[in-house]
Amino acid sequence: VECLEKDFSIHQIQPKFKMDSRWENRLWIQLSFKHERQGGEVRQEGILIHDLLGEVDHQEEIGSVIENALALGRISRSEKARYTNLLLNVVNHPEVRGYYDKDLTIYKEQDILVPEKSFIRPDRVIRTDSHWAIIDYKTGAIPSRREVETGLAPQLPLEAVLLAKGGFKNLPAKECSELRYYHLTGGKTSGKVHSFTADTLLVDVEKGLLKLLNDFDNPEMPYLYAPDYGTKPIFDDYGHLARVKEWR
Repeated sequence: VECLEKDFSIHQIQPKFKMDSRWENRLWIQLSFKHERQGGEVRQEGILIHDLLGEVDHQEEIGSVIENALALGRISRSEKARYTNLLLNVVNHPEVRGYYDKDLTIYKEQDILVPEKSFIRPDRVIRTDSHWAIIDYKTGAIPSRREVETGLAPQLPLEAVLLAKGGFKNLPAKECSELRYYHLTGGKTSGKVHSFTADTLLVDVEKGLLKLLNDFDNPEMPYLYAPDYGTKPIFDDYGHLARVKEWR
């Protein structure tokens, strides 16, 4: 509302509103700012939780990890119980408890960057007596089985392909047989776990990756701003740059 005109009489007040023709733009800016602010807070929370888990190899270390975070000012006294419960829920979850055994060899994200400063950061790679496994922690929603198997959420399968090809620093080339996403809830109950076997999934992911690389190498390859409209985000910078709404 840019201006508000009022005609006064003894018996009534009649407001006349004049709406700003750019109200849609202003609303978009406000929603975008709120979305970015909330997204930033969620990202910071996720970074903190990943850092804490990155210091925990087994349950007995949780107390010292929390006290160290307190001393560094990363968490407050009022947050101590929440983060302690969160870590306990992870290491005691029936589907991942075995991967916090003291006898296992654990490789955490700071040990296996490829190359240095890369965005490829497996949260936890575990070598047992019988197999290798990769666990990824999520503070937001974890991918569904369909998303993983159709290639819409390729993170863990791609990490397993890299492991099999010897692509990680400080790790030998090994076939990975188990992939697990862990949803960090931060509440009193344990988070949800989605588990996948690596067999044919890795073959399909590797073929898909090679196809994408070959397509990208083709200078005449056109690209859609949203190849799959069913998965495009609500706030889409690429759609805005493509002026999609103007062409519809």
